[in-house]
Amino acid sequence: MPASQRSGKLKNLFNRTFLGVTILWIAYVTVFVPIQQKRRAEDRFAQAVAECTHHFRASAEVDEEVERNCMVEAGGVYVIGRITAASYYGPQGWPSLLIACVGLPLFVYGALFAAAALVRRTIDHRRFA
Repeated sequence: MPASQRSGKLKNLFNRTFLGVTILWIAYVTVFVPIQQKRRAEDRFAQAVAECTHHFRASAEVDEEVERNCMVEAGGVYVIGRITAASYYGPQGWPSLLIACVGLPLFVYGALFAAAALVRRTIDHRRFA
């Protein structure tokens, strides 16, 4: 098999593999990251509520206003986390989503392509030197 055919097959294999990995990356960024952010917000809320209830169970006297403020603060933590997860798809989240889904794979592809070109050039120079 000539070297040009091997090179072409290798390039096609790389392109198909890279396309598959890029599709998996886009699925991760658009589906799993928002789910992780939502889960993280729920975990922070649960932790804040647990701290509030632990504090008030440990103290002998319960100040309702302080307890209410603690729970409101815990709810604020949850709302902020939910807004962060929801804004991922909102207008303010589109630039970062676009950069993550398109820009990063293009950058990686370009870097790998450039590295392969440098290696190929180095091999050619050594072969003809």
